[in-house]
Amino acid sequence: MEDVEVTENGVVQPDVNVYSFFEHPTPVNVMLVLDTSWTMRGQPIQDAKNAAISFIETLGVNDRVGLITYARDARVIHPATGNFESVKTSIRKIRISTDTALYDAVALGTEEANKSPKPRASWC
Repeated sequence: MEDVEVTENGVVQPDVNVYSFFEHPTPVNVMLVLDTSWTMRGQPIQDAKNAAISFIETLGVNDRVGLITYARDARVIHPATGNFESVKTSIRKIRISTDTALYDAVALGTEEANKSPKPRASWC
């Protein structure tokens, strides 16, 4: 990527390569973490679901994606898989609940992402 400068404590790091997430050939394991608490009711949850599905459609054939939701507690709805259609179906079925367990969801997302045999792991 052009015009990207990586610094550490104000010092430019010369041996760092920066790639666009969508252009790099290395497969990724992505755990989507969606808030399904009451504060997401209506248009916000629909927008989140649409964004998640749109994101999945940008993934490569060797990538994997899974789904975690959180409201009262964090739950793995779909473990990471290469079956994108199955995850999109799970996203479409999401319903709103109560409460919010954000920290539990992030911890669970990290745990699930690290289960992947892929060399890079990410979560949203």
